[in-house]
Amino acid sequence: MEILRQELAAAIRQADADGVLQKDVCEATGYSRQQVRRIVTAASDTEGE
Repeated sequence: MEILRQELAAAIRQADADGVLQKDVCEATGYSRQQVRRIVTAASDTEGE
């Protein structure tokens, strides 16, 4: 289950990088906008280290 969650998070980050609207990501995943924001923000926080 954890592997699937990580793969989905990677797909969400890629969609964000490709310019997919957050609303569309939410509809496709069932996640809230806040959850999507956290996933994208968490990735950018760890890239700076």
